[in-house]
Amino acid sequence: MATTDKTYFQNLFVQGSTQLNFLLLSQRNMILIFAFAITFLVFSVDFRKRLLVRLIMFCLLVYSVALGILSTINYNKYIKKTEKELDSEKNADIGEDVSDEIELLKDWQKWVYFSYVLLGVNALIIIFYIMFEIGAYDPSGIDQTSISKQTSSRSKRVKN
Repeated sequence: MATTDKTYFQNLFVQGSTQLNFLLLSQRNMILIFAFAITFLVFSVDFRKRLLVRLIMFCLLVYSVALGILSTINYNKYIKKTEKELDSEKNADIGEDVSDEIELLKDWQKWVYFSYVLLGVNALIIIFYIMFEIGAYDPSGIDQTSISKQTSSRSKRVKN
């Protein structure tokens, strides 16, 4: 029975490591896709079909956030399921202390919070992009209408 107990915990660790690698690779892919889309959005001024390029890149932005959300949800489900298995009566007959494994799962769960922060930053970038595109946000912080009014009033004073 001792060998099956060790095998069970070794399998648990291998599965957990695999799931953590999955989450980190998904985050990397999300960041790469997001950076690629942002780069093309910045340089889309140089393309002939600017609207089409911007639409495709906006879809990539949304896709990267959806990828991040889905991978985070799947990873969180795995952590919760494994933690529930360790706490269940089914494993009570193992006779070993599983508190170390539960602590390890709680440490791995911190990656979920990191993912949510990353997703929040990406969502803010998308929101600012949409606001910029519809004209509700000026990234320079300068109100162009007040500048044109000031310029026209100065030119009137110069003429007089």
